[in-house]
Amino acid sequence: VTVKGVQGHAGTVPMFMRQDPMAAAAELILLVEDLCKHPQSYIARGRQYHPSANEATTGMLVCTVGQISSWPSASNVIPGQ
Repeated sequence: VTVKGVQGHAGTVPMFMRQDPMAAAAELILLVEDLCKHPQSYIARGRQYHPSANEATTGMLVCTVGQISSWPSASNVIPGQ
C-alpha cells in the first residue's frame, strides 16, 4: 500500500497545511488493527453477512503491518509518500 501526501520542510510548513502521508498511514494501521480485533463491527450489513463473516467472527482473521518506510526518509522533511 502506498499512501501519498505533499512533501515539505517540517520546520516551515504549518500544521494546518500539512498533508502528511505518515499520519494517514498511522490511521490506516489502526483501522486494520481494529478490523481484525472486532470484525463483526465492519462486516455486518443489517442481517446480511459477507461469506467469510463466520471465519472472521470466530477469531480466524489475523492482520499485521510488518514494515513502514517513507520517502524521503529524513527527520526534517514531511514525506511525500
